[in-house]
Amino acid sequence: GYIQFMAKMPDSRYGAWGGLWFLDGGYEIDLQESGTCNCQGSDLANRTLAMHVWNGSSQVKVDTGMDLSAGYHVYGMEYIPGKSIKMYLDGKQMASWTSNIATGAFEIIVGLQMAQNTTGWHTTVDPVNHPGPFELDVNQVQVYKLP
Repeated sequence: GYIQFMAKMPDSRYGAWGGLWFLDGGYEIDLQESGTCNCQGSDLANRTLAMHVWNGSSQVKVDTGMDLSAGYHVYGMEYIPGKSIKMYLDGKQMASWTSNIATGAFEIIVGLQMAQNTTGWHTTVDPVNHPGPFELDVNQVQVYKLP
């Protein structure tokens, strides 16, 4: 199937961790984890698209060149069980996986957390320099069954 979110990520320079995730018993797919970078306070935190398929592969991070917290963008994932997973941003393919692909159904998780004590893999909470507000806005979610 294919799923897409129209979403505006939070300002992640100081710990906001917006997530578009999918869970299936122990297998996890991350379409976006905002703020996933060693870039505390940097604009890179808001430009990074961080995707991961928990199949033994590494996380893919892309500097999109756009502030993902400044406006809405379309985040998409095509999932063909047992065959492939492809990730998209605004209609452009950003990553794909073709090995060790799960075969089950997934729960959709949309979440916003505040990261702390991450030893450099994510920005962290800093209420003195940036007290918020921190907001993940989702305008719509569409799910399609592929033929």
